[in-house]
Amino acid sequence: GGGRRLASYSVPRKPHRMTLENLAANLTSRRLLEVLLRFADELRAGLPSALQSHRLSHLWAYSYEGGGEGGSGEEGLQAGKKGISLHADFAAVNVNIWLTPDDANWDHESGGMVVYHRRPPNGSRFHDFNCPPGDGHVACVARLEDFVAGDGHTTVPHRQNRMVIFDSALLHSTDSYNFKPGFENRRINLTYLFGKGGAWKDD
Repeated sequence: GGGRRLASYSVPRKPHRMTLENLAANLTSRRLLEVLLRFADELRAGLPSALQSHRLSHLWAYSYEGGGEGGSGEEGLQAGKKGISLHADFAAVNVNIWLTPDDANWDHESGGMVVYHRRPPNGSRFHDFNCPPGDGHVACVARLEDFVAGDGHTTVPHRQNRMVIFDSALLHSTDSYNFKPGFENRRINLTYLFGKGGAWKDD
């Protein structure tokens, strides 16, 4: 499960953030980087009430392999995979964009993300609301699931070019997904983080 980080860029430096078991790569194409940064400027200009007061701090892209190998039937849907686990981000505003064509997704009601209606209390430590891989990962995720239990959530299904904008401090996770096999069908999401969240305690 999980995704492969296609690209990552920090502006100007990366604060402490969970290390994922995915393969990671830097943005080596200057032209690609220029396009992505120009799009960030266009987002800030087009959404001034949400983004104008926040500068871009991070951007990355993840590529996820397809879901269950059972095909498009019930067995395949039940074998759907999980992506990034429950966490909150070190930013003020989160912008997620999905790039994969809709016909690659076997279940159009899933494959997006789940945003929970709860954020860490002011003064929380960032690492307490992110679960790095390792022996304590399952227990950490279970603790966060208990934290958000009963507060409600919004599930946003995957759609190509759909953009989801929300408070980065709200806990969120990748929804279960089941995409067709093949490189061209991989689930790809592009994430921009703007600003710095006010809830975190400086370590």
